Amino acid sequence: RWAGFGILLGSLCASLLVRAEGVEARNERGPLVTTLRLGPPEPRLGDPLELELEVRAEPGVEVWMPEFGDALGRFSIVDFVPSESVDDDGSFVGRQRYVLHPPRSGAQRIPPLMVEFVDRRPGQDPSPEGEDAYSMFTDALDFEVASVLPEGASLELRAPKGALLPQAFN
Repeated sequence: RWAGFGILLGSLCASLLVRAEGVEARNERGPLVTTLRLGPPEPRLGDPLELELEVRAEPGVEVWMPEFGDALGRFSIVDFVPSESVDDDGSFVGRQRYVLHPPRSGAQRIPPLMVEFVDRRPGQDPSPEGEDAYSMFTDALDFEVASVLPEGASLELRAPKGALLPQAFN
């Protein structure tokens, strides 16, 4: 009974490690930290891509997450799950999880996503001079989507074998 639980737990840990090996970019600006993660690590055309934006801000910082699908227009968005919470210390944690389908195989890029914030902590400038809020951009994520064609498959198109004969229907 416990052996089965160990195998299940081992499988779960292995899948978490595979996801952790995907592409990741972390940025920090003042009281804000963004982490953008993309998996699986070696997607093939047709595989769903999991994109997660995580934003953490110190207590007293007001955050605006990107609009739904902002900058992701070239990908088909299959699913979107936003969430926001406040940690015990008052820190903001926002997440946006997307399931995407890439339009083609080959080199791909998730463009930078913009997060805005107002710093309401004592002694801080709430926003830059003449602006409503600070802007922070994530790094772009570059990745490769493998083709579904077997390696070495011919890309040559050939003419049809001949004319189709009429069929009689009874």
